[in-house]
Amino acid sequence: DYLGFTLFLPTLFTAPYYGYSEYRFAMGCRTGDSVLFLKGLKSYIIGMGKTVLLGAGMVAMWSEINAIDKSLISPAAALLGLFAAAFAVYYILTGYNDMSVGLGGMFGFEMAKGYDHPIFARGFIDFLKRFQVYMWNWTQRYVIAEAEMNSHIIYFVLWIMLMLLYGMEANLLIWGVLFGVFASAEYYLLDL
Repeated sequence: DYLGFTLFLPTLFTAPYYGYSEYRFAMGCRTGDSVLFLKGLKSYIIGMGKTVLLGAGMVAMWSEINAIDKSLISPAAALLGLFAAAFAVYYILTGYNDMSVGLGGMFGFEMAKGYDHPIFARGFIDFLKRFQVYMWNWTQRYVIAEAEMNSHIIYFVLWIMLMLLYGMEANLLIWGVLFGVFASAEYYLLDL
């Protein structure tokens, strides 16, 4: 069972947030349902389209704009580059998640989506909940429930953890600190 869990491709995109206990439960509930297979195939195709067509297209647009000399770039082009970079990250990450959910469906697993339309978030904390559903559930279970510190500090730490999840580059740490400050301030102000 555990070897299947570690080698099963959809868990590679969701582990450690989609834990072994959830996988074992899903193994017991697996069916050879053709409706679930077709639903999974549809999700996989949509995810592939998001990643290959939309995400790669946005990366290409960002690369073209980024190649322009910074002293010659117009504010409109800079804004377009910012949107291209943001949507590239969104489409690539959600595309991979859709592909993971789709593969799970084709193998008979009903898997939850890892993203819940983060673009429509009402604030930084809501964005974190929507951006990484698996991580949010994991941190609720293992970090927030176990922590004995102020909640606004927890949100600061969570944003740094989220950004470091994607790599150890300095820019990700800076983004994590900035988002952590904004999320902590939002929590602190809403708590008053």
